[in-house]
Amino acid sequence: MAISFDLEMASPATADRLAAAFVDGAAGPGVVAAGTTPHDVLGEGVVTRSHLWCRAGVQQPSAVPWPSPTEDSFGVTASCWLFLRVIKDETPLRVQQDEMAWLVAGILGGVEGDAVLHWDHEVAWLMRKGGRLLVSDRDDLWTPERLAYLPHPYERVPLAFTG
Repeated sequence: MAISFDLEMASPATADRLAAAFVDGAAGPGVVAAGTTPHDVLGEGVVTRSHLWCRAGVQQPSAVPWPSPTEDSFGVTASCWLFLRVIKDETPLRVQQDEMAWLVAGILGGVEGDAVLHWDHEVAWLMRKGGRLLVSDRDDLWTPERLAYLPHPYERVPLAFTG
């Protein structure tokens, strides 16, 4: 079973801006290969130095008549997303999650809009709504090192998907 995380963002965020912010933050410190472009992130995706496969895209309208779990639980209707999948190898999961938290923090600092970071619509890591950043109160998710990456201010609260 693959371990993957989703950063779902709402307007005014766009997939182009999300991919550009990802590259802006990741290319300088060598998290992705030199020459990586937003087009790469929007296309086939890119692999980071800790072996996360990352791809951004536009949220397609749902054919079902009910809201998505993110919309239903947090009131965030995604316009775009960043998918981060762990590539299982010698890199410890903790290292990949550290890198994920760092990447997402950088994106939140550079892209406006509501956002939810989650694992498989089961575990919510953070939510930003109306400019207010809420971070899960679970210390196993948010270590002091990971919290240090986040833009301030933020609040630690219980976050959970409904249903």
